[in-house]
Amino acid sequence: MTEPTYAARDPRSVYPAVDAVALATRVAKPEAARFVLVQTMPPGSGLEPVMDAAESELRRRWPNAQIERFMRGDFMIDDAEERTALAKRADAAILFLGPAATMVHVGSVYGAALEAAGVPCALIVFDGLEPVIEHRRSVGSALLRYAVTPNLPEPAKLSAVAAAVVDALIAPLKEDERRRDQRPSAPRPHIALEGSLDDIQRHFLEQGWSDGLPILPPTQAAVEAMLRGTSRTPGTVVTKTMRPEGLRTTVEMVAINAVMAGAAPEHLPVILTGVSLFGHVQFESMTRSVNSFAFPMLINGPLARGIGVAAGMNALGPGNRANATIARAINLAIRNCGGQRVGITASPAQGNVGTASFVFAENEAETPWPLFHTSEGFAASDNTLSLFTGGWGHLGNFYYTGIGEAIASLKTFEQPSGALLLVTPKRAHILDDQGIGRDALRDLLWQGATATLKEFRANGFFPLMKAMIARPPADRMRAVWPADYLTRPDTDIVPLFPREAIKIAVVGSSVASLMQLWNAVHFRTISIDPWR
Repeated sequence: MTEPTYAARDPRSVYPAVDAVALATRVAKPEAARFVLVQTMPPGSGLEPVMDAAESELRRRWPNAQIERFMRGDFMIDDAEERTALAKRADAAILFLGPAATMVHVGSVYGAALEAAGVPCALIVFDGLEPVIEHRRSVGSALLRYAVTPNLPEPAKLSAVAAAVVDALIAPLKEDERRRDQRPSAPRPHIALEGSLDDIQRHFLEQGWSDGLPILPPTQAAVEAMLRGTSRTPGTVVTKTMRPEGLRTTVEMVAINAVMAGAAPEHLPVILTGVSLFGHVQFESMTRSVNSFAFPMLINGPLARGIGVAAGMNALGPGNRANATIARAINLAIRNCGGQRVGITASPAQGNVGTASFVFAENEAETPWPLFHTSEGFAASDNTLSLFTGGWGHLGNFYYTGIGEAIASLKTFEQPSGALLLVTPKRAHILDDQGIGRDALRDLLWQGATATLKEFRANGFFPLMKAMIARPPADRMRAVWPADYLTRPDTDIVPLFPREAIKIAVVGSSVASLMQLWNAVHFRTISIDPWR
């Protein structure tokens, strides 16, 4: 019998055309120049020895040059205002990029913009991240110059690294570095491959388009069937900036990945809703990070029951089609529509034993408390998806223990963070009978998880937290710490978390009185209904 063949659709988004940026003219009189050494991660990230070596090399060559060290405020994103101010006081800049794909990407965007503003730059990247910077040079706007430093600083090698990066600021430009032409968009074929099931599995895996598990072939017929799950047209743009690479993504592209994941058409509105959130700039870092993010997604409303999203027994475990395939489809969309490639656009140092995103529903039928999404401004009849970031793991299940133990565990969460407490209906009813509702429980956790401001400020991420307090960006986490955390005495004892960063939902069955405390920050709750 002849083995069937399939014509599988290409699951990827397209990189847009880019106007090339010519590198700025190199430093003509370095002996009188103003050099700015830009640190892109807080102290302790391994940058200081490399910066010391570069500064020593600059002073050795040009003793009268002005040298300034500058630490970026929010190192997770490009900051045009900060960059503009920096360009006014720099004749040249060296960007010391932290050991992560996020830092290389953001630093490349930052450096290209400085070059466009007339400030010659050179970048330092850590060993092993050369594929990341080369990728940015191939798809970005500028052929940025860079040097590579060892992951473990070796004094004997740092002097050579310093010499190379300083040379990059003064060596004359080559012809390709002067170009200003447009790099065209690379088209994607409609059909990625026609072949047997094994052929398609192998090809998609080799191209990095699958997650290592078998996929269903995204044939034209299967994609058309999937598209019947939404009223939106195939060409409707879900997001113009799907992360990590910021690529334009349509309903049809998401549907292709949903087919691959094994999802059903009725799952598509939830998948589209989740994908739409990953266009936000916050996820540019999180989908690249060394920190191995996962993204819990809580579903509320009648739709969750209608399409079979588990909310009771084993809601967070394997074995439920809706939970598993919705999450998998979003993960594949991050990979294919967003351009996530481990070792090239992402650098998870250890990875996450959980999936990159996982989906579950609130047990609305058994909770004694108001539903989660009603506290976020929605009606109980609305269908919503609540996206959380972090998701590194959970503490609990606090079977024989109570709120005090949960508070002690909460204190161990690394900042900046938040918490998602998942309470079984049985535990929720016990607490409710004791007069402890959801808001009261949240306040007990918030008021109990405290530290001195000295301890709070000793956190390695405090420079980032300080920037968030001083200027809370509208499209990042909504909850930030009070402004007086920057001015009060070190001895003051304060809550470690913003009050709104602690969330509670009722999830699981009533078979036991349990709680799980997840290290996760609530990003946003949005309606699923526009995608139905």
